[in-house]
Order: sequence, then C-alpha cells, then structure tokens
Amino acid sequence: MSLFNSCEDCVIHAPYNNNDCKTENHFETANSSTRKVKRRTGLVFIIVLLLVLLGTAAVFIFSGRFNTLSFGSTKHNRSISHLPLHLTALNEGPKPKRHKVHYEDYSITFKQIESPKVFWESDASFIYTDSSGDLIKFTILPNGSLAKPEMFLLKKQLEDELPLFNSDASYVALKKQIAKTPFEQFTVRVASVQDNNVGVFHSVGISHGSDPLQYFEWSPVRESSDFIFIHSNNMFYQPGIGQKDGLIQLSDSRSAFLSFGVADYMSSESIYGESKPIWWSSSGRFIAYASFDVRNVSVTWVPYYRDDVSQPHMHPLRCARPGDSELPQVLLWIWDKVEQTKQFAMPSERFFNDGPTSLKYLVWAQWATIEPFGEFLLTVWTNRVQNFIAAMICMMNEPCFRFFKFKYTVSGKNLWLEPTKRLQIKYTTKTGFFLILPRQHSNGEIYDGIAHIDISQVQVGRPRYNVRFHNGAFDVHEIVGYDAEQDDLFFTAQGGIIGEMHLFRVPTASGANGIVPQCITCPIEECKFTTVIFSPSSRRMLLNCERAFMPSVMIVKSTDQVVSNVKVKYIQSEINLSNEQSTIKYEVVKLPNGMLANVQLIMPPNFDSELVYPVILDIDGDPGSNNVWKKTPHSYLLFLSMNYHAIVIKIDARGSSLRGWRLKSSVLHNLGGPDVDDKLECLGRLMKRFPYLDSTRVTVMGRGYGGFIALQMAAKDGGAMIKCLALRSPITSFMYQGAAFSERYLHMPSDNEEGYETSSMINKNRIDSIKDIKIFLAHGGSDRHVQYQNSALLAKHLQKINVHFVQVIYPNEDYDLDGVLSHFYNEQENFLASECFS
Repeated sequence: MSLFNSCEDCVIHAPYNNNDCKTENHFETANSSTRKVKRRTGLVFIIVLLLVLLGTAAVFIFSGRFNTLSFGSTKHNRSISHLPLHLTALNEGPKPKRHKVHYEDYSITFKQIESPKVFWESDASFIYTDSSGDLIKFTILPNGSLAKPEMFLLKKQLEDELPLFNSDASYVALKKQIAKTPFEQFTVRVASVQDNNVGVFHSVGISHGSDPLQYFEWSPVRESSDFIFIHSNNMFYQPGIGQKDGLIQLSDSRSAFLSFGVADYMSSESIYGESKPIWWSSSGRFIAYASFDVRNVSVTWVPYYRDDVSQPHMHPLRCARPGDSELPQVLLWIWDKVEQTKQFAMPSERFFNDGPTSLKYLVWAQWATIEPFGEFLLTVWTNRVQNFIAAMICMMNEPCFRFFKFKYTVSGKNLWLEPTKRLQIKYTTKTGFFLILPRQHSNGEIYDGIAHIDISQVQVGRPRYNVRFHNGAFDVHEIVGYDAEQDDLFFTAQGGIIGEMHLFRVPTASGANGIVPQCITCPIEECKFTTVIFSPSSRRMLLNCERAFMPSVMIVKSTDQVVSNVKVKYIQSEINLSNEQSTIKYEVVKLPNGMLANVQLIMPPNFDSELVYPVILDIDGDPGSNNVWKKTPHSYLLFLSMNYHAIVIKIDARGSSLRGWRLKSSVLHNLGGPDVDDKLECLGRLMKRFPYLDSTRVTVMGRGYGGFIALQMAAKDGGAMIKCLALRSPITSFMYQGAAFSERYLHMPSDNEEGYETSSMINKNRIDSIKDIKIFLAHGGSDRHVQYQNSALLAKHLQKINVHFVQVIYPNEDYDLDGVLSHFYNEQENFLASECFS
C-alpha cells in the first residue's frame, strides 16, 4: 500500500495540509513520489549521521579537557568510559556540567551509624545520649523488661559541653576544651544533678576561676562528690563541689619535666593508651598515681605558629628514641585519704639493674581485696623490649614484693606483650586476678587466653601462686566484665569467624581450669561486631551490636540469663541510605606459605562483573591490628567506592592478630617483611582471580604504620602492580619513633641493626624503586605521634632524584588532622581522581 493512499496518513507528514489529500492532481505518480521520498530520506539520514559524528567528536574533545570523565568502570579490554555517580551526562550545550558530591555532605548519612554514648546509673538504670544530644534514662523493671524511657537532662542544660558524670550520675562535670595548645588542656565546672535539673556550677582549679586542667576524675564511690584533678603537672584532691577550702595538693612539681598522674608523651601513647596512670581504690580511701621525670630524655622540637607572633613557638617534646640511654624515670605513689599520708610503692632496686629483664615501664596497677592482705595494690612492670613482666604486691607501710613473673617465650617462639589492652588488670576475684597471657593450644598453635592468677597462698618471700587457663582456638581480644557472685568472666574475641567480634563467657573462671568459653552473641543476627558495658555490680550488661549499613542495636542482658535478650528501642530515625549502595564481600586467600589471608572488598553500587574498576588497598593500624571487620566501613572509603566506582580492599594476613601467634609474631624483628610480602602476594592473587579489578589503576592508601606498609609494598613492587600511593603521616624509619613503640617489635638497634635498616625507606635504593609511582604525601606539621621528620626526609630524597609528587603540610596539626580533615579529604580525593582513577 502506498504511503499516501489515505488521508489519515497525511497527518504525520507536515507541512502538508490535510485538505491536499482530497485533490489527486496535487500528487505525482506513485513511482515518482516514491523516488523523491527516498531521496529525502537519504538526505535526512546523512544529516543525522553528520550530527552524531560531530556530537561524538565533541564528547572526546571534552573528555580530553575534563579527565574526570574517564573515572570509574570500563568494559573488559575496551576503552569506553562510564560517567561516575557524581557526574551528569553531557548537556546539549558545548560544555559538560559536573555536579560534585562533597565528602562532608555524603558523610552526614552515616552519622547515626556511630555507637550511642551510654553509661550505667545503677544496676537497674542506664542513660544514653540520643542523636540530638539529649540524655534519656531507661529503667529495667523487676521482670527484666524496660520501662518507658524518660528525659534525664536536656542538651541545653549541659550548655553543649562534654559531660562527665560520677558513678551514679548524681553529679556532673562539664569539660570545655581550651584553644589548641601544644598539649591538651581544658576547663571543668561541676554541679549536682537532681530531679532532672542541674544545680549551680562551680569552677574547678586552684584559683577562684577556671584554671586550665590536664585531667579530672570523680571518686568511684557512689553518691560521692569528691574528685581529683591535675593542674600544671601537679595532682590535687577536693572533698566535694564548692569546697575549694578543703583542697589538698598531693604532689609538688616545680618543673615542666616532672609530672604527676600525667604520663610523658611516649608512655601515654605506647603504654597507657586512653587510660591515665591513676588508680583509685573502690573504697575511695587510697589513690595510686605515677610520676614521670623526663629531664634527661632526649628532646625533639615541635613547631607551632601564631598569626600575632613574629617567631614560631618551638615546643620541646621529650621523647626517647630507639637505643637512647635515658628513658623516663617512673615512680609510683600511694596516698591515704584518711591518714593524709603518702608513700612510695616501688619494687626493690635490684629489679631495675641493667639486664634483659631489668624493669623500665610501669604497665598497670589495680586495687584488690584478698585475704590475708586486705586492701592492697597490684602492679605490673615490664622490661625495655616488653617481652617480660613482673607483678608486685604493695601495701601501705610495707615494701612491695614480687610474686609473679612471665617471659614471653612459648614453645621456643618469642613474643611480645601489648600494654594498652591485654595487660590491664581490671577484674580481681576473692583469690586473685585475671590476665591475658599466651599459651599453646592442643592444636599446636599459641593463642592469647584467659589466665587466673591465684595468689591466696602468696607470702612475702614465698611466691606460691597458681595459674588456671581458659582458652579456645583463637585469641582473646579484651576482658570486659566479671560477675563475682557467679564467678563468670566475660571477654571479646573473633572466635575464629572472619571479621566478627563476639562476647564470650567463662563460667567458674577462678575456681576451675580449662573451661571452654561459650559464645553469647554468635546466635544473634544483629551482632556481627559487639562492644559491651557492664553495670556497677557486673550482673547486667548492655551490648552494642553492629553490622554493615544498619543502625546499631542495643541489647540488655543479665549474667544469670544470658540467652534472654531485651532490645532497647531508643529514639533514632532510620538511616537514609542511597538506593545505589555499596556492598561488601569477604574472601579467604590461601598464600604459598600456607597462611590464610582474610579479605574484605567494598564493591561500588550497581556492580557489574563485566566491567573493570579502579582498586584501592587501604591499610590502617599498628603491628598486630586488624583491618577486616563486618561492620560499616569508614564513610570516606564508601564515598570513594560510590563516587568513583572504585573497589576498596582490606587484607589481614601475617602481622595481624586474633588468629594465633604464628600469624602475628612473624614480624618480630622484621617489620616490613612478612606483613608486606603477604599483602603483595594476596593483592596479586586477587587481581588474577577477579578480572574486574583493573590492573592499570591500583592505589595503596595508608596512615602511620599503614603508610609505612604502603611504602614498603611499593618499593618491593617497583611499579609493576602498584601505580599510586596515598600516604598520610607515614612512618619512614623506626629510628624516628618513640623507643617504647619501636623497641617492642624491633628490639634495640644494637641487637637488630639489620631490622632497622631494612625497614627504613630513607635510602637511595628504596627511593629509586618508587620513582615511577604517583605519590600523594600529607602530614601534620606539629605531629607528635609520627613526627613530620618522617615525611620531610622522604620528600627530600624524592626531590633529589627529581620525582614529581604532591605534598600537603598542615601547620599546627597533630596526627589526627582534626582541624583540617575536610581539606585533607578533598586534596586526597582530587589526587586520586586526577592521577590514579583516570
């Protein structure tokens, strides 16, 4: 049928008039008209083709000008690029529009994934801070259920400052950070709390105003309002709020080199962590505290700059380096509140004589009450390289004596202790106390397990102690609670499950031996990563359960009914996750050495295995730490994955922990050896196993020790697989770190010269091996944890051989870059986008 055989067909062929169809003479013959239509159709086709070619040319021109258009995934063996999530398609105009999503905006989505702040008011009630900052109180009814929550305090009543409550929340202290100084200082005001109201605030300090403080702590006794604080390196005791007339000075430091209750920087970072060397007895009568004398310790100058001062301020940082002859001198004191007396609580001088087991660091102390000693102080000391501990008993008006020692050598394998977590004595029993100590399992592996040290038969000069062990085929992570009435001990551990953290129980922990731990949270679907807080009597616990991309779930349990769960339905809105959400997959890679590497891959939204994606290997933490967890990853990693269609990888192999000492101890004396080899081997095997990993766009990103591992990987790889390095405050030589940190893993330089030399990046051969790799280097100019010296010398050597790299220095910023994180993330993102993903 002809195209023009009906009037209805004419409607679609404008500009012909519909009435023209009525006059047959208006048209030519069918053959003639058909030829004309074909000619017109051909002409239209040519014009359309030309327009398409011109449009394609414009896209390529703009893609060359805006290299961001080449981010993201590509088809296997093709060069066709796909627009990332943060770009729109090209408009019809001459220029493309880029709608960039900033990390600050993206990270807001994940604010509510953070664990809620919660503390116990009593065994029957707890208080948590909701998303608006208000404090909500929950009461546990006799039947174990929860009463309807009630308001405890409004955020505005606390004047938007950080609250610190006493043991039963009847008094509150408000801490306000002072403008940035070379060391942390804050002001404190205290007040009573009653009937949902806050009383009159009183300033804390030695003057009538608010003095800058270094530390504040309430008495552990319930309903008491006495407290201690530290000002100008001295410790003070005040019997109650508003009672400055009763202020008692417990120490007398008149030097910046002598501090009481506040550790020197090296000891604070490497020995005590977030804790302070102050231990208050549960009765409130005794306070033990350490003093630190650093006058003979080597000094490093840390620069600070001010707009209104013409010269930089050089802050002296006393920090012993590996091999230094002088370490901080530590003394331990006990003050008796009733008798108003104090005394030394030090071991005999013979324990401090030079030698491999000579004691150098006070690791921990804890008050205990055990017959026949009454209330006494337990102390734990370690040697310089931290592979030997000695435990002491100290009583008022009596000399301290050693009753227990342990050398970290098991079945011929040399190990090390970790003071900040595994050596903190927190729970004592009627006959002794608990420690985490390594022991060989029946499978031949060595694991960190629970040890109960029974000292009920110990006498002066007769250290008759008995040790009972409890462990499974996995490392204990941390002891978190002890129900003395039931003799049940609780700890956290992975339990042999990749990326998870669970709560375990050991029944009759002090009275039996060889009890196999019971997993409490393994059956709970929401609990893939568990943290726990116990009530004052340890009869109840609050579990905070996390899993990836879900709000945390709070569960109340009783120690006598651990199978029962009472979920806390606190006020929290749902997380507004994008429909295009990243996903996480876990892999286990068997390495040629027989070790198993645990792997986490963060996959971009709308993942397509037929495409190829840029790769980021992220490394964080210190030796013995883990990177693979079944909880929501850091929002910046998700941002990179979603915004740039990148696959982010984390690897736990040799050098990581919680799976036995064979995996962990391989890096002793050899940092940057087995840990680097395993990560390189694992990454290479992943690239071969998964063709969607783009071998031309591989970036390794790390901070601190993670930056050190990234550098070592790049140096060994020489650019064959690794194309980019994103380094934040990297360690480049362990000679530049604190002695307590470096010597724990590498021992003394005089005993392990090769270990220090091979782990250093500050030599020509290693610098030459990374000259073809694109490098981003960021560091805080006032970093005390990993001093800028590390990056400065790396930059110097790169410049010597004319290597182009991007460097960003942040004046006055410490290791965490708290004041400039937004700028740092933007700068690193720009580097990755322009240099690594294109």
